Amino acid sequence: MPRNYNPTKEKILALLGAGVELSFNRSPLGHIRIWKKLGREWADINEKQLKESIRYFYRRKLIDFYENEDGTLRVVATDEGKRKNLQNRIKQFKINIPKKWDKKWRIVIFDIPEDKKIARDILRRKIKRVEFLELQKSVWVYPYECKDLIDFMTAFYEIKEFVKYITAEKIEEDEKIKRLFELE
Repeated sequence: MPRNYNPTKEKILALLGAGVELSFNRSPLGHIRIWKKLGREWADINEKQLKESIRYFYRRKLIDFYENEDGTLRVVATDEGKRKNLQNRIKQFKINIPKKWDKKWRIVIFDIPEDKKIARDILRRKIKRVEFLELQKSVWVYPYECKDLIDFMTAFYEIKEFVKYITAEKIEEDEKIKRLFELE
C-alpha cells in the first residue's frame, strides 16, 4: 500500500469523483446504487481525518476550492484528481455474478492502435484479472454481464471506437468454455 494511503483519503477521492462515475453509468438502478453508497461513505468519515485529507489533496493538486456566491466554499476534483479516482475505480471494479447464469456470452473484441498501446495493455490486464477467457488474439469471452466495466474503461481511456461488446446466445463448441467457467 502507498505510504500516504488511508481509507479516508480514498473515500474522499471516491466521493469527489462520483459525479464522473454517474455520468458513465446509464442505468437508473446504477445511479441509485451510487447515491446510496455515497451516503454511507460520508457517514463514516472522521472530521479530523477529513480536514487532513483535504489539505493533502489540495497540496497535491488533486482538488481545488471555489467560492460560491453565498460565500461558501465548494471543493472540486481537478482533472488529475478525477483521473486518479477513475484509475482507483477501475482497479476496484467488481462484476456482480448472479446465482444463475443467463446462458448468454459477453464477447469483447478490440483492435486498438499502437499509439494507444498503454490503454490496450490496461484493458487486457483488467479483463484477464476479471477472468475473461481469450478465444483468440484480442477476442475475449465472459459469461456474465460486464458492459458497465467495458463502457467505463473504454470511455476513460478514450478507446471506445476500437472496442466492440457483443452479447451472444451461442458460441460454436462452447462446452469446453462452459466447463472452464464451471457453468455445467
